[in-house]
Amino acid sequence: IHAIREGDPGQIFNPRLPEMLKEFGWAAYDEEGRLDWMKSLQSKEFHHPYYSKRRVWRAMSLVAPSKNLPSRVADWDSKTYPLSIRPDRKLNVEDIARIHRDYYQGTKFDKSKSPLAGLYGSPYHYVVEMGERSILSSKTSYSHISQAGGTLPSPVVWMSMDTPFENPFIPFAVSKVPEEYRALRDTYDPSKMFWASNQVMALTQGYFNIMAPTVKEAVEQAEKNSMQLVGSSSGLTKEQFADALRKNALKIFEDWKQLSTTLLMKFKSDVGIEYEKQPKPDTPKNY
Repeated sequence: IHAIREGDPGQIFNPRLPEMLKEFGWAAYDEEGRLDWMKSLQSKEFHHPYYSKRRVWRAMSLVAPSKNLPSRVADWDSKTYPLSIRPDRKLNVEDIARIHRDYYQGTKFDKSKSPLAGLYGSPYHYVVEMGERSILSSKTSYSHISQAGGTLPSPVVWMSMDTPFENPFIPFAVSKVPEEYRALRDTYDPSKMFWASNQVMALTQGYFNIMAPTVKEAVEQAEKNSMQLVGSSSGLTKEQFADALRKNALKIFEDWKQLSTTLLMKFKSDVGIEYEKQPKPDTPKNY
């Protein structure tokens, strides 16, 4: 958000905002003499213009590649990218989920190719980093996608616990959330999905390029089943729909508890190691 346009019906703000910014000595103006909100608040990027602004480019370029937006900007207050953008085509839940999982795959900014990616090519970097920050981040607590309209018995919120790469987006109707999906994040409780998600997340982030294919397959299957369930729900009542989604969520919870066990068993230290058969050495004389 840059220019504050008084009298513009497309903007809603406190009428005293321009006066308050002047009183505080914060007021800054654009080249046309209009009060510039971003400059007034000194909304600078951390370290450089790309810590967060690159994510803006990435999201917009994914949904509207026809715009051919540049990945480079002049400075932190650049107007290179618009406040919003119209996608080239109508987006679905899968498209939005894919954006949440993006770490610049297929670009020269790919986080898994960075020197900080480590031995296992992890896009999650646990250092004070002055590089690119992708949409996918280890700092994510949860992600959600809201879906309404059409023939759905009720609106749906697709919720992914923790980082969305390692956890599927699970549909919930507008109703009471299962107890398994309520958790205190500072108290370990194996009966909660949050902690089942954490176990899968912790394993995968540490050994990303080894475990990610197995986790990706599980995520895709869980979401495929959920999509089919939601897609076949048009004849259900709101109560029936909510109950079906609740059972689906509980099934995924059980699957995710099993997934962390599967990862430990599949990738335990001696798996895949074949020892070359060597002839026994002769016993040295006078040993």
